[in-house]
Amino acid sequence: MTSQPGGGLNESLVLNFGRDGLLNDTAWTRLASRAASFVIAYITETDGETISAIPIAIGDLIEENYFQVPLSSMGQLWMRASDIEQFKDAQSYETEDLSDMQHVSERQVKHALTTLLGESGPPKDWGGEMCDFVSSNLRIDREHKVGAFLLKGPSRFREMELSDCGKNADQIVRLFEVPADIYVVQHCHRIGARVRATMEAFALRRFLIAPCRIVAMDGYATLRLLRAHGFV
Repeated sequence: MTSQPGGGLNESLVLNFGRDGLLNDTAWTRLASRAASFVIAYITETDGETISAIPIAIGDLIEENYFQVPLSSMGQLWMRASDIEQFKDAQSYETEDLSDMQHVSERQVKHALTTLLGESGPPKDWGGEMCDFVSSNLRIDREHKVGAFLLKGPSRFREMELSDCGKNADQIVRLFEVPADIYVVQHCHRIGARVRATMEAFALRRFLIAPCRIVAMDGYATLRLLRAHGFV
């Protein structure tokens, strides 16, 4: 119903539309009982009592960010391993040959990373783990952050694909079930585009809960870090 300012005259608004081309979803504001309908429509007829119109769009007018997602930070989702202060020395090394990584085990990489992060020792692997290890010692811009790590060794020395992420290809899914600020996927070789796209998709979804950032630490970045600190 609409009312003319100061006139007290009420008119009925009738919106006529078919199901063809109709898209719908339940807005957060409606679930939160804060909905205020907003309509963009083409008026086809009015007779003083009824306004007939064909809607172009019907939705909820949102004037606040209910999800509290820092959209300005979305472009900074990705970061390099060397952006982590304990790993920054890797920038001083260059490498074009990954052959050495074929002989570095996942356990050796875990030992190096946990040592650099000041952890007491690498945790033991077990079948139900969500990630390889979690550390609350990551320093980024002089702030301590929680990092969750997924490590992949040279058992399959090739570019990392989703099929390499566990028997059910669900290791990245489980990684993002860990509450963390930084999610790191490390591999002994290159990291494929589908793996990166999957990481990004889960990171964007996690933004609805809390801001986070992601690192694809490929074999080149890993080897530079290991050489910088004398692990290989």
